[in-house]
Amino acid sequence: MFRDWRWRGFGWLLALLAIVPAISSQARETADAAPIKILADKVEVDPNTNVSVYSGHVELTQGVMRLTADSLTVSLKDGQLDKLVASGSPARFKTVLEDGRPAVGEAREIEFLALRQRLLLKGDGKLEEGGNSVANDRIVFNLETGNLSAGGEPAKGRVEVTILPANPPASEQSR
Repeated sequence: MFRDWRWRGFGWLLALLAIVPAISSQARETADAAPIKILADKVEVDPNTNVSVYSGHVELTQGVMRLTADSLTVSLKDGQLDKLVASGSPARFKTVLEDGRPAVGEAREIEFLALRQRLLLKGDGKLEEGGNSVANDRIVFNLETGNLSAGGEPAKGRVEVTILPANPPASEQSR
């Protein structure tokens, strides 16, 4: 259902967040060419477990994508990104989509599983792109299929979805 709407734009947004190749080759080339910068008050790297933990005012940028969090844990497997977990009050990300529209998201915890191409927003999660949004305590987005699910166990509260019409009526345009 969501795949047929404007949710496809979230694929670009979430792929950038996860620092994995974007859906289109042009976007991937742009993202791959941009350096990844991580700023934090503190970093701890464990080469034995291939885990690095960034804490305190964490800012990750790559191209037009920006992620802010209180802490960020990056796990590598065989030299490749395996898992990324950003947490904060809330952790936030924003980017500009290929068509120039802004896209933003936030949650108390944002988890990305690279192998499964799955993004999980836990705790007051919200994704917004071009005025369309989904909000819930638990949001799961599959980058490969474009499938999105929100709510259900162990989520709390109801799912809130806002979908703007493609062409607002003339009476709304003049407001």
